[in-house]
Amino acid sequence: MSISEAVQLILQVTTMGRSGEIFILEMGKSIRILDIAIELIQQYGHKPYEDIPIKLIGLRPGEKLDEELVGRNEEWVPTKHANVKILKSKYPIDFSLI
Repeated sequence: MSISEAVQLILQVTTMGRSGEIFILEMGKSIRILDIAIELIQQYGHKPYEDIPIKLIGLRPGEKLDEELVGRNEEWVPTKHANVKILKSKYPIDFSLI
């Protein structure tokens, strides 16, 4: 997804929202950071690993390979827009008690 497409999606969500809703946006397929680094190096006319070294260091303590967007007590609810979901808790918070 391009930057302008992402901005358009975010602007569309701002018109959909009500108080306290959490939206999950489908931004397209996942891309490895290594692939992004290689592409950027090539776009600047250099050769990855030759002109500019790339060092893979592995995971640091606490880092994850995948991002968890929905917890155990949450679910996705579809909206009219195919790339937008609402995150709903199975145990809603009663804000009048706060």
